[in-house]
Amino acid sequence: MIDSPASVPSAPVPTATPSLRRRVTWAVLGLFTVLLLVVGIGIDLGVGAQLNRDLNARLAEGTYRAANLVRAGVAPQLLLAELRQPGTHGAAAPPSGVHEPLPRRPGGVFLPIGVAG
Repeated sequence: MIDSPASVPSAPVPTATPSLRRRVTWAVLGLFTVLLLVVGIGIDLGVGAQLNRDLNARLAEGTYRAANLVRAGVAPQLLLAELRQPGTHGAAAPPSGVHEPLPRRPGGVFLPIGVAG
């Protein structure tokens, strides 16, 4: 017997909109991407601000110590040795402020220290 055209199953007709599963998947992936970017930027800004505060505190402490050592009459070379920290270097300069520039080390912070005398 021959099947009539009405009894033959036809192929599903594609709809104009994608499936709900696909839309939800892309929405969740988009949400996670935005959330990851926001959290990453927030952490980067927070850690960067804390590192800057720590560096400023270290430099302020070094400046305070240098002023106290200069007032105590410590020799310039001993002063520099006392203030040496990882990532920093300095040079003793006369009150005129003219001194030989030191070569900068990568990643270091230069602390010019004025020494009376």
